[in-house]
Amino acid sequence: MLLRILECHNVRSLSDISIFFQQTNQLRSCSVEDCKGIIESVLDLSLSNSLCSPFENLEDLRLERLDNLHVLIKFEASVSISRSLPLLGIFSHLKSFVIKECLNMKQIFPFKLADDLQNLEKLVVCDCVQMEEIISSEGENQDINTPMEFSLPKLRNSNRTMVCNSLWNIEVSKCTNLKRMPLHIPFFQDTDPSVPSAHPRKVICIYPNKWWESVEWEYPNAKEVLLPWLVLI
Repeated sequence: MLLRILECHNVRSLSDISIFFQQTNQLRSCSVEDCKGIIESVLDLSLSNSLCSPFENLEDLRLERLDNLHVLIKFEASVSISRSLPLLGIFSHLKSFVIKECLNMKQIFPFKLADDLQNLEKLVVCDCVQMEEIISSEGENQDINTPMEFSLPKLRNSNRTMVCNSLWNIEVSKCTNLKRMPLHIPFFQDTDPSVPSAHPRKVICIYPNKWWESVEWEYPNAKEVLLPWLVLI
């Protein structure tokens, strides 16, 4: 099932659409584009008592040009995120996530969702000028087993690494203030630089070129290992 929402200016979230919570287990792809009005969140769980998520089987999510989007998921203020998230299984099947020109987004995924992103293969963040974090740092000092964090322009400190066993497509565009990429990709530790035939699906798209020269990686040989898949656009 494919859901595409285009130029819808009178809803605060997809949860305002009555059919959105019907047959949600069939939703595989969702695209929300050019909603210039009041849409503030993609999913508003404060409006539903259900412990299942419309995105529990979602594989592809694309968000583009949503001027007022502030959060991906809105929770009821009286409900603890730490209690509710494990019951939801949000994004546990997500393979591709693209967000472009969402100018008011600072964080994408809540911290407690990190373990749900193990199937993520493609991640694109473009022209999100306020973006600080892919995984929110809120609650990162709690004693939990969450190895994933991905920093963007305004991230100030992080001692965590995003484990990318599934990730094969990375695109970084116009994030010139991004200083460090704390990514762990298994073949970073290969003793020999990898060859394209060994990992044919890996793609690294970068713009501008100068950013590639200045950015720091978790592993000292990362740029050498990634060179066969590098595309400077």
